[in-house]
Amino acid sequence: MPRGKPPKKPSRATVLIVDDHPAVREALTLRISKTPDLEICGQAADAGDAMKIVAKKNPHVAIIDIALKTSNGIDLIKRIKKRNECVRMLVWS
Repeated sequence: MPRGKPPKKPSRATVLIVDDHPAVREALTLRISKTPDLEICGQAADAGDAMKIVAKKNPHVAIIDIALKTSNGIDLIKRIKKRNECVRMLVWS
């Protein structure tokens, strides 16, 4: 049985954006916000902030930059999956 609870089935999927560049986070937020079935549930510049949002918001999807200034995207993915295997990941660099 997977760890973590699957997110409740909302009318819109929730998305967490993790990138250390504010302009990238803002651009992704703007673009994703125009999609009717997606909703931004949070933005983070590092792994610590991302994990706080995951714990609080339980996103459906996390968009994660591998190269973060103060942390590592691969390690963050492992931490999120350990907390909740149901979160889907989109990883980029």
